[in-house]
Amino acid sequence: MKLMKGDVLDLAEAVRLARSGKARDLRRRCGVDASAIGAVCGVTGGAITRWENGERRPTGKAAIAWVRLLRELSDAEQGSR
Repeated sequence: MKLMKGDVLDLAEAVRLARSGKARDLRRRCGVDASAIGAVCGVTGGAITRWENGERRPTGKAAIAWVRLLRELSDAEQGSR
C-alpha cells in the first residue's frame, strides 16, 4: 500500500484517538456499535473494540478508513448540536 501524506497523518490520528479513548466515546455518543463501524472499515467489530481498548494498534487501510469515518461522525455530531 502506497501511502500519501494525508494517509500518514490519518494513521497517526487513528493511533491517537484509540489511545485517548476519544474514538470509543464518540462512537458511543453517536449510538453506533463497533460492528457497524467495522463493517464500513473492512474489519470486525472485535477489531474496532480492541483498537478502542488499546489492545491493538490500528494500522493500514482499515485504520485510515476508521479515522475518516470518525471524523464524519464528529462532524455530524457537531452539526446536530
